[in-house]
Amino acid sequence: MGYRTRNKKGPDELYPITAIQGGIKTVRKVQLKDALKTIELPIFRPPAVLDGRADSTIECLSKDQFDLVEQRKVLARRLGVDEVCSPELDPAKFARFIAKCCFGYAVERYGIDAFESVYVRSAILGITNDVGRWVGSPDTREFPVRNTPMSGGFRILLDNDVLVRIKLFPRFDGAEYVTVVGKMKQLHADYRLVKDGREAGRA
Repeated sequence: MGYRTRNKKGPDELYPITAIQGGIKTVRKVQLKDALKTIELPIFRPPAVLDGRADSTIECLSKDQFDLVEQRKVLARRLGVDEVCSPELDPAKFARFIAKCCFGYAVERYGIDAFESVYVRSAILGITNDVGRWVGSPDTREFPVRNTPMSGGFRILLDNDVLVRIKLFPRFDGAEYVTVVGKMKQLHADYRLVKDGREAGRA
């Protein structure tokens, strides 16, 4: 899609693809032209800290799915198989990725010294299994369609918790995610709420 990548693969690189033929599932390595080019974005419940759930595990309820270049049924027919399967998705790892993105945005915006505590740090590092407490999907989509890899926004909640909302692959109107990244120090929170009217305000 023209996005910059740190580790660009060469034309001879092989990609794994899982296919079903005659009821048998196999994994094969194919060149880029025959690889499944798809984007799958899981949809979660809202963060447990926002909807009051005691359960902080993360669960994929549904997915946004975008096949690029060609539909998977067309690819399957071209490869001579019955079906090309979606890649395996680990909801917890994906949610940790979202937490890391949101935390990075928050630090870029406010600076690390603005935070009294960072809720998502142990989940990002895999120390705790509570990523669903801080990360989830909102009930509505707010960001517009844009030709950019990601959109982001910020909100300071009533108890000075910082909520970051991101939208992945806005050009496809992809899923949005919210993360309660941590608690802001009172001085910083008061300053941000009045500075130039740029913050979304308390909610």
